[in-house]
Amino acid sequence: MKKIIRTSALLLSLCMAASMCACGDSSDADQEKEETTGSGTEKTIEETTTAAEETLKETEAEVEEEEDTYIPDIEQVAGTGGTLLGFDNWYLEKESTGEIFNTWTFYNEQGEPFAVQFGFDNNSGPQYIVDDFDGDGTDDIICNNQYGGDGAQRVFVFRNTPNGIEVGQEAVSGELGAMGFDVFYDAGSKQVIFSNYTDNTEQVLTVDDFVFTTWEEAGL
Repeated sequence: MKKIIRTSALLLSLCMAASMCACGDSSDADQEKEETTGSGTEKTIEETTTAAEETLKETEAEVEEEEDTYIPDIEQVAGTGGTLLGFDNWYLEKESTGEIFNTWTFYNEQGEPFAVQFGFDNNSGPQYIVDDFDGDGTDDIICNNQYGGDGAQRVFVFRNTPNGIEVGQEAVSGELGAMGFDVFYDAGSKQVIFSNYTDNTEQVLTVDDFVFTTWEEAGL
């Protein structure tokens, strides 16, 4: 009985000693692991910070490039009203500059432009009239176009001929001044009327006051 106790006590002592050694080794291992983990954490933070700085630099460069180059907003709109200048399935393309100046371009089904209207106060749609302005029996498109630089208003007439699209512009445009005009069209008399609201005078134009050129020659 005593022998068993002594053996058990010795075994207990040996187990306790082994346990202490194991604890010591475990503590050292944990410390080493902690140091290793800490070093890895510092490295990860450093790499993340560097990557973030590079991303920030790239973003700033992109913003600076966007500020230097303005990209107009272009929107495609389906045409309405059936055939226009002999074209079916025509459509519009709206290009907005600064959200206040808009250019509406008319395209035929093949994607070829045949009329354009530009200016202010035309965000909801182009400003144009369809009428037989030149009296040849076919409709023309009459657009009141206003330039963004000086606000000058000009009337463009677009007609479809056997030779292609022709663009008519007033031959007397230099006499009309830059601003101060309201523009009207009288379908009964086939007249374009520039009304000067600064001095209450009018200038009446007929088709004979327009010079017609090709689309390319008009520079559109």
